[in-house]
Amino acid sequence: MMKGDNFFRSAKAADVAAAIEAADSYPFDDEHPEWYTYDEIAEWRWRHIDDWEGRDLVKSLNEPGTGRRRAKLLVQHLDEQPTARFWSVFLNAWPGTCGSWPYQPKLLKMLRHHADQEPAIHYMQPAAIHFFDELPPVVTAFRGCDRDRVLGLSWSPSLRVADAYANAEHLSDPVLATAKIRRSAIFAVCIEENCEIIVDPKYLRQLQLRVVKPQP
Repeated sequence: MMKGDNFFRSAKAADVAAAIEAADSYPFDDEHPEWYTYDEIAEWRWRHIDDWEGRDLVKSLNEPGTGRRRAKLLVQHLDEQPTARFWSVFLNAWPGTCGSWPYQPKLLKMLRHHADQEPAIHYMQPAAIHFFDELPPVVTAFRGCDRDRVLGLSWSPSLRVADAYANAEHLSDPVLATAKIRRSAIFAVCIEENCEIIVDPKYLRQLQLRVVKPQP
């Protein structure tokens, strides 16, 4: 197991107590998901967002089928929003977002602006905060992607996770990128099924690429 995976496992452990507490009040029967509406489940899932307008926006951005157009929606809905709402929405909507490359310049501009106003850690979930606190001053990060999209926002501290992305069937010129980045240049951490670090790509150093051969 890579060091990044160890960090991820530790971060997930930080939420055990919260998960147990939540389970005591979990209102849904997982064996019968058809009994509940998306809105009922989403309201419970994102109940930690105090800003009700931000919570409604997160719910709409995570509706089934929005993944591939979510980056466009983020740019549209978060432009000119106050910093507190920006971070609350971005952190809870970014995981699972696809096709963000055309919108990266605008997203990066917004991330830099709001990071200058207030750090994202004030809005991150406990597991993500724990993960961030455990990172060393200089982080080894990995990214699996097409060669022309190496300088993206989303990286992983896990070689295993990045390698899986590098072997995705839809890539036309896949590479596995490795770089160093200071922890202070990481905008945020998002934890869902995997752990994702959102970086400012201009601070990536010692960038190396390994060509990934298509699977036979």
